[in-house]
Amino acid sequence: MDLVVSVMLQAALTSGVAFGLVNPTLGCLADKCNLSKFSTFGIFVVSATNDPGLTLRSDAIGAAVKAWPVGLFGLV
Repeated sequence: MDLVVSVMLQAALTSGVAFGLVNPTLGCLADKCNLSKFSTFGIFVVSATNDPGLTLRSDAIGAAVKAWPVGLFGLV
């Protein structure tokens, strides 16, 4: 069962790429709806919840709060 879980992401990505090459209609529809902005955020959320190495420590949160001008500059 561990092998199936460890290979699941690679199989899903390979299948998605193959399906997109065969039938690009869904990809064109996603482009018209600007889904790339949401998919990037979604990938970050999924990877952050599945990988404990990406959790924020309290000192990292404090550093981010102190650097609010940098974040504001990045948004502009």
